[in-house]
Amino acid sequence: MRTRSDKRNFVHDQRGSSAVEFAMVVPVLLTVLFGISEYGVYLGAANNVTELAADAARASVAGITDAERSAIALQTIRLTAGSYPLLGTGKLTAEAGVVPEDPTEFRVVASFDAAVMSSWGLAGILPSLPHMIVRAATIKRGGY
Repeated sequence: MRTRSDKRNFVHDQRGSSAVEFAMVVPVLLTVLFGISEYGVYLGAANNVTELAADAARASVAGITDAERSAIALQTIRLTAGSYPLLGTGKLTAEAGVVPEDPTEFRVVASFDAAVMSSWGLAGILPSLPHMIVRAATIKRGGY
């Protein structure tokens, strides 16, 4: 049978408080760490798509006609996409052509479907990011 002094000792006992605090903090800490990791992978893929579009736009300068420029840009994307570690060629699409608003400019648009990335495990916990990463690069057409 417990006495009054046993109850008082139980209330003021500090043993085990560290384990309880650890159990309360660990889920929040892990969510933050995994969130940083997932956002980092996503932002890295977005940066890769931006670089790929810019590289293709720079390569298209070598073309003389618009059709040749488009072919060079699309071939550059197809050949160099494998060198970007976060992108797979299966979910990468591209288009290239003259900017309708300004015929003196040539635009390359690269799109990547980020839904295939493994970074959607915490989708219900963290704010969601767009599944499509679309980046464009524009250059001036020569001779104008």
